[in-house]
Amino acid sequence: ILPTDKFLEFLEVIEDFKHNRISTKVVVGKVRSMLEGKSRRLISGFNMFLPPEFQIKPEKFSIAIELVKKIRDRFEKDEPKLLHEFIDILGRFQTDTISLPDTRALVQTLFDGHTDILADFDVFLQTSSNVRDKPEETVVAEEDDESDVLSD
Repeated sequence: ILPTDKFLEFLEVIEDFKHNRISTKVVVGKVRSMLEGKSRRLISGFNMFLPPEFQIKPEKFSIAIELVKKIRDRFEKDEPKLLHEFIDILGRFQTDTISLPDTRALVQTLFDGHTDILADFDVFLQTSSNVRDKPEETVVAEEDDESDVLSD
């Protein structure tokens, strides 16, 4: 849901763009900040009007997709259950069935020795709106150093 004040701000930005007072790049930047934390459906709807090079990519979603692809590519042939276990852990975390520390511990155990996956998972957690931890907490072991006008 986009609050009325944000919707009015959005309309102003679109009007400025329509009258060539601002560039496509400026419009995208302003709309990106307005839609930050909003549903992917709102962002996708706005993207329909943008050329591909200007489309907004929800960071959290993109990071999650890349992480799942990396896990699938690495383990699908020899250990396919790891991807299913990882998705199960994420689902339980998203529904608050397990805590952040428990989620981190389970993922650490699941992908022990795969520091790149653990580091990517930590980046995902840091971009998640559900996580309010300090960014310096990481999954990777220290010794690795490695209104209501618009709705969805």
